[in-house]
Order: sequence, then structure tokens, then C-alpha cells
Amino acid sequence: MKKISVIWFLCFLCLVSNCQAVKTDQAISKELTQTTTQAAEITDETALSKDAEPVALTRTTAARAVPTKTPMPPPAPTPTVPSWERILPPFSMPLPAAKAAVEELLQTNGGCSLPCWWGIEPGKTSYTDAIDQFSPLSTFIYVKKYDENGSLDAEFQFPVPETNSSREISIIFTVEKGIVQQIEINPGTVHRFTISQVLNDYGVPEEVWVEGLIDPTSNNPFTLFLYYPGLGIEVTYWVDAVVQGDNLLVCPGSIPPTILVLWKPDGVEDFIGFTKRSYDLSYIKDEKRELIPLEQITSQTLEDISKSGCFKTPKNIWPTR
Repeated sequence: MKKISVIWFLCFLCLVSNCQAVKTDQAISKELTQTTTQAAEITDETALSKDAEPVALTRTTAARAVPTKTPMPPPAPTPTVPSWERILPPFSMPLPAAKAAVEELLQTNGGCSLPCWWGIEPGKTSYTDAIDQFSPLSTFIYVKKYDENGSLDAEFQFPVPETNSSREISIIFTVEKGIVQQIEINPGTVHRFTISQVLNDYGVPEEVWVEGLIDPTSNNPFTLFLYYPGLGIEVTYWVDAVVQGDNLLVCPGSIPPTILVLWKPDGVEDFIGFTKRSYDLSYIKDEKRELIPLEQITSQTLEDISKSGCFKTPKNIWPTR
């Protein structure tokens, strides 16, 4: 009987313990549910509130990127600037014979008319033929090569016919692909191409320009350009102007040209376009000079100038240095 009583007592204790455990679990579960709900409500309220404290974020360590080595490009090669190279002629005539030959060429022009010069025709004569013809007469030759395909500038210097003169005549060839394309001549004091002679041989040029500057400390330098685009001829005269009251007197008629530029005419190009391509006049802008067509600076025609040798132009249209 005592055993039965003890068993019942133990059963009773077990029942009581289980009930309390269930109640405890329910209480814990309920407490967790309430906590979760409150946390969710707080989160929602925080998201909706502008004044809410920012929610602390869990710091995450980012993976460290391993830097990659960027290959350096090889240094660009420095372009080679063409320069003049002085060479001696392969063979030369004795000086008296060379002077006599140059004098004859200046008088006859080698039997051809401009833009041909001493038998060299722009756009037709090869540079090799020019070398063969001019080398015996030259004192020095300077060459500036631009590529290996025959593009270069070559300057030849010749003795002037005058006895015991140290001055020289220079001729510059512009060569492309082995062919002479342009000839620039500094004829020195040779009077073969005065204005009257050029007008007589080649007629009135299509454009005539005058460039000048009043310089009280110098000689009022002026330049006259005769431009024949249809013939491939440009003739330049440098002359000093003389002040006469309100005018300047410019007298290029009796002087030889300072520069001749010759080329094979391949179309009509105006003088400004020609200067950009072949004849650098940047000094006019740099020195604040003026370049004006002849008809805008004087009432005299080119024919009048060739007869009198001079023309007048108002001082007030020219800048003063």
C-alpha cells in the first residue's frame, strides 16, 4: 500500500513539473514573440521617421583588391628635324670659267622662258639632271632631306660674273619624288628682270601687291610683288621709300628683282594662297606691316610705274614703327 502511495506521489510531481515547464516555455515563447513584434514596430517607425537615429550597420570587411601592374608604353621616338647639310660639288670648273658660264646663263636663261630657269623646268626636270648641270658651276651646295623618297630642298650657290666679287647668286630647288617642283632664285644685282623687262616679256600680272612700313630710324622698307599664277611666276622687288610731304615716293623701276619664284602652273591660285604654300610672309604680321593691292595705294598703273620707275602713295595708309 505504501508503494502505491509513493508511485502516485511521484506521478503527481511529474505532472506538476510538466505543467510548469509548459507554462515556462509558453511564457518564454510569448516573450520572444512580443520582443520580435516590438523590434519590427521600432524598425518600421525608424524607417518612417526623419529624426530617427540611423540604424547601426554591421561592419563588413571588404576583400582587398590586389593591384595590377600597368605596362608602360615604350617611349615615342623623337622625330628627326631636317637640317641643312653642306656638300661640295662632285667637280667644279675653274672660277673664271664658272663666272663666264654664269654670266651667259643670266643673259640667255639657257635658251628658255620663265618659269624655266637655266634649262631647268619645274614639274619636269629631275633633281639628278639639275645636279649634273649645276654642280660644275657651283661653289657650294646645301641639301635638306625630308624623306627617302626624293623630297628635299637643295640650295646652289654660284659666283657672280663681276670680277673679284665675293657675292654669290643662290638658287633653291624644292624637290618632290625626285622632280624639281619649284625654283627660288636670288639673282643678286643682275638687271635682266627689271619691271619694264618683265612687263615686256610676260605682260601685266594678274595681281600686284605692295608691302610697307614707315620707319623713322631706318629707310622705310617697301616690297613690290608681281604675281602671274597662270604662268607660274612671282617677282619680288625690295626698295626703300622716300618721304615727300604727305606722301611716300617708291621707286622699284630701275632695280633688279630680289627674289624670283617659279613653278609649274597647275591652276589659278590667288596670291595669299600662294604665300601660305610657298612664300613665307609671316614677318608682315609679326612686325605689324601692311600688305595692300597696288590699286588701293596709288592712282598710277603698273605701266606708268614701269615708264617712270616710281609711284607715290599717301603716308597715312601705312603703319609707323
